[in-house]
Amino acid sequence: MIVNPLKKLAGETVIYGVPTILGRFLYFLLIKLHTSVLTEGEYGTYTYLYSYTAFFLVLYTMGMETSYFRFATKHDEKTAYNSSFSFLLITGILISSVLWFGSDFWALSIGDPNYSEFIKWLALILFVDAITAIPFARLRLQNKAIKFASAKLLSIFIQIGIQVFFLWFCEAVLEGKIFQSWRPFISKIYNPENPLPYLFAANLIGNGIAIIVLFKTMFDVKINISKKILKPMLIYALPIMAMGLTGMANDNLDKILMELRLPDNFYEGLSSKEALGVYSAAFKLSMVMGIAVQAFRFAGEPFFFSQSTEKNSPKLFATVTYFFMVFAVLIWIGISLNIQLISDILLGDDVFKSALFIVPFLLFGKLLYGLYVNLSIWFKLSDKTYFGTLLSFAGAIVTFLGNFFFIPYFGYWASAVTLILSYLTMVILSAILGQRHFPVPYNWFRIVLYVIGGGLTIYLTYFFDLQNGISGILITGVIVLAIFLAERKRIAVKTD
Repeated sequence: MIVNPLKKLAGETVIYGVPTILGRFLYFLLIKLHTSVLTEGEYGTYTYLYSYTAFFLVLYTMGMETSYFRFATKHDEKTAYNSSFSFLLITGILISSVLWFGSDFWALSIGDPNYSEFIKWLALILFVDAITAIPFARLRLQNKAIKFASAKLLSIFIQIGIQVFFLWFCEAVLEGKIFQSWRPFISKIYNPENPLPYLFAANLIGNGIAIIVLFKTMFDVKINISKKILKPMLIYALPIMAMGLTGMANDNLDKILMELRLPDNFYEGLSSKEALGVYSAAFKLSMVMGIAVQAFRFAGEPFFFSQSTEKNSPKLFATVTYFFMVFAVLIWIGISLNIQLISDILLGDDVFKSALFIVPFLLFGKLLYGLYVNLSIWFKLSDKTYFGTLLSFAGAIVTFLGNFFFIPYFGYWASAVTLILSYLTMVILSAILGQRHFPVPYNWFRIVLYVIGGGLTIYLTYFFDLQNGISGILITGVIVLAIFLAERKRIAVKTD
């Protein structure tokens, strides 16, 4: 019956979504703290460096999470776990050593010798992320969503607590607003002239807590690499890694090229680094869609593998994709119609609000990415992961060309439109190829109808000045209710 898999997927998506949604929401609240304490240039530096970490994290994990899912379900789980964990432990030590001891060289390579200190922080952060990747994947495979969520939440709370302590509490003490008698002590542990290291330290400590939480899972392992299973795992994983690298390009090349290609004073009074800080604030507001996609992916990836042998799996996958898109369109509408209200809550200095006009376009780009995540299951299930590399590479080419050539002339608009075109390219190619290799009866007519309806709603409410305020909230509520009423019979049919 379809009821059990769908309900199970929905339930696990909610559980995985709790730390993701709550964490992102709390991070959104931190945006106001960051944009109040950090200058546009410091915020741009923070964003610029973390753009590189996205690429390196893919390099550290090498696609082994997905490979672990595949081989743990097809072969011996214990052997797959031991080999993948041991491999990432060894390669993680090697890569972090190269970053740490070559930090001065890498800092110069990416444009600023002052980045050397931060690169050392990132070498440690990335190593911790790498060695916890397979243990977290094991929890997902074992359907231990609550333990997974608990570990993630604890890490998030610690990271946020440390950042609030330094950037708010210590700042307030040194400014004489609270606990003035503490100033001598606080001045020894916090330098308000250089707040960025404290953000990196918070990330490292928060991620490190996961090692303690996952201690039993992580070290229920024999440090041993089975050549018999590692070789096919790597053959399967390396195209996933390449796909991940090109996928990260879609998300982060815009930020790297924004600093490199945008002329100073393109936006009056802002250097390229400061403009990047403003753009990054808008980009983070669009990550609400990214949260939904990530939560779905955490639950969906093991779900698709476990259901792939069922007779009705193509129909089931089509149903999952359809309801995902309905939910994604609601997010797109809800954020776009209330973006000014949201920015008033989450952003500090008004200069960071100057790029809000691109948020609906960034949200739409992320919506297309979510659709691609659904469509991409065909090459993972058919062991043709090299197609994923080719598709991601196609998207990365669009991302690079669009940003490299058009940022100097169109600024933020170039990055926003390029994001849409990149993911649209990947969606179209994946849909065409997927129907040849793993046919799924997607309801394209209704999916496209929802996307067009969402876009028209956002445009018309903007044209008639009905966004934000009471009108924005009411229209959002009416649309949510209307879609629920329109889909309730379909939901009942699919889950009975």
